[in-house]
Amino acid sequence: MKTPSIILLSTLLVLLSCTNLEINRKLNDVESYIQERPDSALLVLEKIDGSSLKNNRNRAHHALLHAMALDKNYINVTDDSLARTALNHFEKWGPAKYKARALFYLGVYYYNTNAYNDAIVQFTESEDLCREIGDMLYCYLSISNQADTYNKMYNDEEEYRCVCEAKDIVYKHQLTKYTDFVDLRLGQAYINRKEYSKASDIFNQIINKSDCDSLILGHAISSLAFLELTKDDINPRQAAELYSIAYYDFNGAGMKINDYWAWAASLYLSGKINDYYEITESLNSESDNCHMYYWKYLISRHEEDYIEALKYLEIYGEKSNNEATYALQQSLALSQRNYYEGTAREMKQKALNRLYLIIISILSCGLILIIACSIIRKLKNERIKLIQFAEQISKLVTEEQNENNKIRKKYIELYQSKFNIVRKLCDHYFASQNRIDAEKIIYKKVSELINGIRNDEHNKSKIEKMLNQDLDGIMMNLRAEMPKLKEIDYSLFAYIVIGLDAITISQLIEMTESNIYAHKRRIRIKIQEKHPAHEEQFLAFL
Repeated sequence: MKTPSIILLSTLLVLLSCTNLEINRKLNDVESYIQERPDSALLVLEKIDGSSLKNNRNRAHHALLHAMALDKNYINVTDDSLARTALNHFEKWGPAKYKARALFYLGVYYYNTNAYNDAIVQFTESEDLCREIGDMLYCYLSISNQADTYNKMYNDEEEYRCVCEAKDIVYKHQLTKYTDFVDLRLGQAYINRKEYSKASDIFNQIINKSDCDSLILGHAISSLAFLELTKDDINPRQAAELYSIAYYDFNGAGMKINDYWAWAASLYLSGKINDYYEITESLNSESDNCHMYYWKYLISRHEEDYIEALKYLEIYGEKSNNEATYALQQSLALSQRNYYEGTAREMKQKALNRLYLIIISILSCGLILIIACSIIRKLKNERIKLIQFAEQISKLVTEEQNENNKIRKKYIELYQSKFNIVRKLCDHYFASQNRIDAEKIIYKKVSELINGIRNDEHNKSKIEKMLNQDLDGIMMNLRAEMPKLKEIDYSLFAYIVIGLDAITISQLIEMTESNIYAHKRRIRIKIQEKHPAHEEQFLAFL
């Protein structure tokens, strides 16, 4: 009677699995050509029915690729749903490269919405993760976008620093596709620093290249035109000619609304007044561009209409001041960046050291630190916590229903002498709780205890021996079949098999909790790639 239902259910599961595999293949295919053909990728992604994305990974992957395709098609995204959908999944489940890219596109969203401080934080986090996993393309893109963000914040020094760092990455890692662009970007940074000679040299080098991309070439010509109007000895005639080339020969590549006003001003100052009006009439009359008033001021001054010139100069000064004020408000990004990465490595190290001390004093260090930290943080509940801890120990010792519980029991017996220290620690605390340095005393004792456990090689060896006895030589098999793993990998695997949580393990092998999860994933991936004889046994614990 139940057979038809079982068959139906099995059929549905098979069909669902096939659908997921088909979508997964399609998304992987899009990812393979999205860099070179983003327009085609966007068409394919937008045709995928959302109802066909049956699992979270496919939804996250689709959202990430969609955000990527929109960005590469120069469509400014003002909704963070795509990037956040991707980040929420990949931050928890990996892989790290997708998490890094989700952070990057969340930064792009913040940039597009003028939330520059948030943009800097996301780009910096993406950069850090990309460096860790060796994704130098997105490391470069993250730094390059930091430069653009600092440009919006009128922070020329940080912009220049980021551009130089981006250039180093491009040339060091042979990202040849981006060499001309990063050179162009360096020239633009030189303009902002008023180093006009250096900027001019770079733009002319790009223009004289025989194999330069036409889009980059157009950017270089329009940038050089802008320079001719910005330097001390302006050359409006040369600027007008260069802008005309950029517009007519390269479809206005790199020209923004400020460039069109600059072009119009250069034509007026060159005596081509009719051409000036032709361009200005075609501009959006509703556009209230700050720099427009500067060019009108320049023209009024040229005509010796000083009253009109003063009017435009005052408007320009007011709007520039408003933009500068907003940029100053956004300058909090620099301090946030120093927190995550720091312009000075010394500052970063100090911040990390302080953070590490705070974590050590707050978080539990395995089964022992649970009590120690409770003593420090919850003064009124110490004795209750001690009782709860004793009950947990007792439960672990007595439970022998399966092999894993037997292992945990042996581990506890191995460290039984360490647990006795907790009682002494508590006695020491209650004896000194009226002293102002009580927490320092406890912290010192806990630190000494942790270091003792961490450096006890005899106990580490004994743990592996017990695991081999109880689990058919699991550690011996792992070392023999995965010889290229590091010693810290073997220790991490052993602690995972025992059943310790990430917080406990992080203290025993001096690694952050987040890195524990990442390290665990990397071990699993290495095992899956090599397919050792006991693969199934190893993966059962990972």
